[in-house]
Amino acid sequence: MKLPKSFQERFKLLELLYETEKTEIWQAEEIDTKKIYALRIIYRTDSAYKEIAAVKHKNLLEIFEVEETKFATYIIEEFLQGENLADYIKIHGAFDEEKVCQIGIEICNSLEKLHERHIIHRDIKPENIFLNDAGIFKLIDFDAARIEKFGLMADTTIMGTPGYAAPEQYGFQQTDERTDIFSLGLTLKKLAGYDDYSGFLTPIFKKCTSFDPDKRYNSAKDLRAAIIRSQRIYKLKRFFIIGAVILGIYFFATNEQSVQIETPQLEEKISVQETPNINENSPKIDEKPPVTNFPQIIYPETEIQISPVYVPITPPVEISSFDAEKLVVEITKKVDALNLEPPAKMPFRDFKNQMRNLNLSDEELQKKYAEHYSRIAMNQRISEFRKLLPKNLADEEINAAEMLFIRQEKQRFNLDD
Repeated sequence: MKLPKSFQERFKLLELLYETEKTEIWQAEEIDTKKIYALRIIYRTDSAYKEIAAVKHKNLLEIFEVEETKFATYIIEEFLQGENLADYIKIHGAFDEEKVCQIGIEICNSLEKLHERHIIHRDIKPENIFLNDAGIFKLIDFDAARIEKFGLMADTTIMGTPGYAAPEQYGFQQTDERTDIFSLGLTLKKLAGYDDYSGFLTPIFKKCTSFDPDKRYNSAKDLRAAIIRSQRIYKLKRFFIIGAVILGIYFFATNEQSVQIETPQLEEKISVQETPNINENSPKIDEKPPVTNFPQIIYPETEIQISPVYVPITPPVEISSFDAEKLVVEITKKVDALNLEPPAKMPFRDFKNQMRNLNLSDEELQKKYAEHYSRIAMNQRISEFRKLLPKNLADEEINAAEMLFIRQEKQRFNLDD
């Protein structure tokens, strides 16, 4: 194996760890420091590794150096010890829900860092999540990653793993953050037991893996928030259920104990009673029983006062003078003036072939086909709208304007929410 000159002088190859037609991974030793690294060789030069090397996060495989030659890309990366999650579940079985939530949150953290730089991983699966010896989950293998290019209708190269790749990775439209959300949803579902799983994360998996990207979570941040929220609600419900069971057991036990205490006393009283002798004279009853000094009962002069409950009043929200509707009207005119070309369509027969696993009728496929390209055209307009927004707007104002424009465009293209 011939390395670039700069690598030949510094690194010694120790062992071939992995090999395919397009990729080799070697265990390498830095000659001066004796530190162990992984040397990845990709036989192409259009990878996103140079951009990925600038992203640092504890849940991302660390990239130290990247060098390209005419025919290949050489990457010095962190050498990991542990196992990927595909191998882990083969040995240990599915993860419990708490651990699946932890994995989802940590991978969302790493994806958020990648997506900030418009880097799309495009190959999230159990094999590409690594559990190292320190117990940290790391997202690895960026061979399929790409930089999102705004304005394109579809990716120029189709990449991804069947079974985890989102529909748009097959050429329907350009991949974006929601593509990784789709793959992560399927991955977490696999780690939870796949078809055998039906717990509180089910609605999250369903939303992640929606065919339509607009119906998925918009970002890794949104997915992470949904996981944390569902996890808290589940724990709260479980707390109340367990509490109710404990209270039920307590009351049952205390009632049973009180019955056991009182019953012997009753029996004792009955046993000491003597049978009256009918031949004896009845006992005389005193006409004036002796006076007993009972303690005096004192009633409170006033009723017990209950402290008032104060309900906090939320102050009225200050309404901004920002006019979102007026801004949307102005920018819509500018978008209309661009006269954007309609998206190029693949032949319907190819679309039908790609959708064969959905078991849809021809009528449903025709509707899905038309809807798909309407969404691409709408997304083109939304992309141009975002470019034309004033730079001095606050986040809340941007969100308000985008929401109005998207609602308007869905009506224009007859698309359901």
